[in-house]
Amino acid sequence: MELGQDATNHWEALKIGWVRFYEEEIQRLTEVGEITRAVVKAVVHARTELGRLAEDHLDSLLEDRYGNLEIKARRILLLG
Repeated sequence: MELGQDATNHWEALKIGWVRFYEEEIQRLTEVGEITRAVVKAVVHARTELGRLAEDHLDSLLEDRYGNLEIKARRILLLG
């Protein structure tokens, strides 16, 4: 929170920042052809073996990009 900023304005600024981040990150992800293809394959072949394989591939691509977020989230909760 910035000095002199009230809570309502603070939360509004945070929301705007997260929306911007989300939109920019989606744009960056869709520029990566392999990620885009994995998403499309997972959706088109949902609930099939091909879809599961596409989901696994997508998970791998995202883990390469961001690291293991599940482990990071657990660490944050433990350090709380």
